[in-house]
Amino acid sequence: MDLSILKNKYKNCLGPSSISVALAENNCQRNIWLQYRHKTDNNDSVFLEKYQLKHSAGLSNLISYLSTKYPNSVIEPEQKLPIVKFRGVSIYGIPDIVLKDKNDNSISVFDVKTGVRKTSHFFQAGFYFLMLKAIAIKRGLPEPKLKSIGLCYDDGSSTFDPETYENKILELKGQSAINEIFLDPTKERLKEIFDVVSQKNLPDATPTSGNCKFCKFKDYCPEVCIDEELIVTNSLF
Repeated sequence: MDLSILKNKYKNCLGPSSISVALAENNCQRNIWLQYRHKTDNNDSVFLEKYQLKHSAGLSNLISYLSTKYPNSVIEPEQKLPIVKFRGVSIYGIPDIVLKDKNDNSISVFDVKTGVRKTSHFFQAGFYFLMLKAIAIKRGLPEPKLKSIGLCYDDGSSTFDPETYENKILELKGQSAINEIFLDPTKERLKEIFDVVSQKNLPDATPTSGNCKFCKFKDYCPEVCIDEELIVTNSLF
């Protein structure tokens, strides 16, 4: 693969969303390795603008809901976290909402999604908490007490209704929520991903229809998987 035709990132880094997809949806090591180092061309600016509008509306609704349900909490929306380095890989992130309970100093992490539900979404929200934990420990602060990790599925298309809004939220509650998301095999897989990303040489590709379909580097990868020809038959016997 000719890497010289790709644009280098200003700083090598990954976001929790990319990591979560590598955990749950795309197991091609080359894909995540490239994402850490290179930018991709995205010409669909209209799609991105529409997504931002939906996400902003959904976030606004969630803030209204949380401010009503948790009046004794501080809501911190979209605050950029310091870069966290893990196993040689730099991670950056902006959680949609960090909710801090003033009574017991516990925190909740919420992420707004405008599309269908996916397992990877809980990985992403959970990873934000792991970053917050690492930041607190590094700064000599008490380890944050986890109250909940939540996902809100709202594309902003409907009027906010405080009585029914809870139906849009999936929430894992309690300190054990992080271990419910990151089971032991998932933790081991996460370590493998970071070890692959931190290596110097381009990894082998894992070309499959699922891996390649939404890969941002498929136009540059010589091993991209092309969907096979559709076979039509009237009998299998």
